[in-house]
Amino acid sequence: MSIDNLAKVFGPTIVGYSVVTPQPMQMIAETRPQQDVMTALLEHNTDYWTDILSGNHSEVGSLDYDMTDTPECSQRRPGKCPVVFIPVSY
Repeated sequence: MSIDNLAKVFGPTIVGYSVVTPQPMQMIAETRPQQDVMTALLEHNTDYWTDILSGNHSEVGSLDYDMTDTPECSQRRPGKCPVVFIPVSY
């Protein structure tokens, strides 16, 4: 699948909308910007993402985040595991 098609499919889910409950016309208006952002993310070199995930990226590394492992379920939402997706309005 091409980057453009992936951006169209995943843009609304990964980038999201400017509000929790968008109106239909707002969804239509935001589709292209979502696709543009997703395309830009997908076009980054894999070395960029490797650096981000390993903590070697200067901006991310300075924040002192441990991005190598997903937190255990009990750390994310005690008593409500497993969770694959947490809605914005939660």
